[in-house]
Amino acid sequence: MRWDQYRTIEFEDLPGGIRICRLNRPERLNAVNPWMHRELSWLARDLQEDDAVKVAILTGAGRAFCAGGDQKQTAEDVPPGRAPASEIRWREAEEIVRGLMDLEKPIISMVNGPAMGLGATIALLCDVVIMAKSARIADSHVNVGLVAGDGGATIWPLLCGLNKAKEYLMLGTHIYGERAVEVGLASYCYDDDQLYEKTLEHARQFLRMPTYAMRATKATVQRHLRQSIELTLEAGLTYEAISVRDPDRVEGGAAFRERREPSFTSRMGTWGDR
Repeated sequence: MRWDQYRTIEFEDLPGGIRICRLNRPERLNAVNPWMHRELSWLARDLQEDDAVKVAILTGAGRAFCAGGDQKQTAEDVPPGRAPASEIRWREAEEIVRGLMDLEKPIISMVNGPAMGLGATIALLCDVVIMAKSARIADSHVNVGLVAGDGGATIWPLLCGLNKAKEYLMLGTHIYGERAVEVGLASYCYDDDQLYEKTLEHARQFLRMPTYAMRATKATVQRHLRQSIELTLEAGLTYEAISVRDPDRVEGGAAFRERREPSFTSRMGTWGDR
């Protein structure tokens, strides 16, 4: 376990074995820089190996859950000897998804604010998704010219159905708390000022359950997720890596940083040209 090595995720232990894992870059809306990406790839396995943890809660510091990939990285955001776009990052992306799939212990996402891109993926991969009414969730990769390849295409169809998932992923649709429950993306939605206490109530329910029966039941159900991962994750990461080279990706990133509407014009790799 590497608890002393985390610098972008903070931890809080509550009675009974509840551990709150809080993404902690509030000044950037908890956007994922390379440090956080590395730590997210550790998180599920460290939770699994720590016998003190019975139930985990994943949330964000400040007013966001996670704004997705950080579009304004600096040199300090990159661990020494690691380029932001590399084979290491690809492996980490797989470890984030597979780690959450393999975690035997219950994990709840407490979505206290925007959950975008990879932030949406990690929220939805949790066993119970609890959203504040004001919170919104979206896989917004396409809005910056990227393929939704790091797990969005894996988990969204399992939760809200194939056609809704295609629409939401291709348009980067933002879905607020109550609507997220209606379409199957979230389990519960509460008023913002009730979110924390209600999430703790759900966590305590797991503490009262028989450990083996609960965890083995989860492992059995997770086989559906495993099948989806094997079907989509490698292809999604490949397509996402290709989309990084698309001129629309350059335009999408620039438009995001400049707070303007993008003008997408590239026809790189369109299916009709193949």
